[in-house]
Amino acid sequence: MNNLDHDPLAAAFDEFRGQAGALVKPAGAARTREIMRTRKRNRNVAIAALSALVVGIPLVAEAVLTGDPHGHPADSTVVVPQTRTSSDSKTEIEIMPDAAAAAAPPAG
Repeated sequence: MNNLDHDPLAAAFDEFRGQAGALVKPAGAARTREIMRTRKRNRNVAIAALSALVVGIPLVAEAVLTGDPHGHPADSTVVVPQTRTSSDSKTEIEIMPDAAAAAAPPAG
């Protein structure tokens, strides 16, 4: 028959627990509160960072993927330089509005 009450390994662990029990100090309430504050702060920082990414990534993607980054607004006047040769063989640059912008009715 097995005698489970007299197990040498269990007796060794019981002896070890008896000797080491006095050396082990429990964490206590203050340490537990500090750990919980740290976990909560870390969780809040992670949630804030993920929220910023969830909002920021689509905005940046839309700005990058849509529209002409160097396009002109519809109501602006485009200035096109045109060259003209004068009678004394000098090239003059004359600033004239774009034909499409000049033909558009004034905004008002």
